Amino acid sequence: MFLHRTFSLVVLLLCGIWAAPANAECVQAEAIVHQTYPTATHAGGSYRLDEYAIALPGGDADDAQQVVCKSWPAHPEFILALVPLMASGSDDEHSGDLDILVLDSKSLKVQQRVRLKGYMNDDAVRITGLALDTARYQLAPGTPAFGIRKTLEGSSRANPFGEVDLALFATIDGKLRAVLDGMVVSRNNGEWDTNCAGTFSDSHVVLTMGKTATHGLVDIDVAGTREESSNYLDKQQQCQEKKGTPGKIQAQLRYDGQKYVVPKDMVAL
Repeated sequence: MFLHRTFSLVVLLLCGIWAAPANAECVQAEAIVHQTYPTATHAGGSYRLDEYAIALPGGDADDAQQVVCKSWPAHPEFILALVPLMASGSDDEHSGDLDILVLDSKSLKVQQRVRLKGYMNDDAVRITGLALDTARYQLAPGTPAFGIRKTLEGSSRANPFGEVDLALFATIDGKLRAVLDGMVVSRNNGEWDTNCAGTFSDSHVVLTMGKTATHGLVDIDVAGTREESSNYLDKQQQCQEKKGTPGKIQAQLRYDGQKYVVPKDMVAL
């Protein structure tokens, strides 16, 4: 008997499939906090910085609110770190900023940083994961980029929703900034009666570096599939699934001098 519709968030990456792991523990998290926020005070498994809380991995805070860090494989002299700065919230909503850091791998001194105001805000659609994406996004000679993937999940059982958004960051004119400001790479949504009958949609895309460039940065080719399906009760009152023919998704992202322009239907929530 059909009891529950499960949605898997498929995250695809440059030249292959990239599955976002659970927030692997950042063993340097406390040292990064000490180095970057010298006025922060220790409080249990977290730190306080003015009105913000900084959660260390393994503490009581949600995984998405904990410090994330990762060596940059293409540039091992750097460590990348994501530091959620969480203001007080409730079980139903959260608010906070995200500090993005490029650190010297030996001294942990900040080499580049940018703070995204309100990036950690959520309510009925919850942020359930943050991950660093260190694929080889080579936007131009001497201009590498790295990504942040944010996983979102809706709270409605009747209208299930899941999304993975990608943002790319690069140092342009000496400053770290977002060059791709939020694009959906995976989305699952639907509407059903919570028993069987309903309609569902599942889409995912892959990003590859193109052969042409606009305003000095390479064009990014986007390709993927979108699949529609429906569930219904047959004559024996058994829940059946009917899948539609997968449709192709194709687009090209071009840099307009400030950021890559994302098609409207691929803009992050």
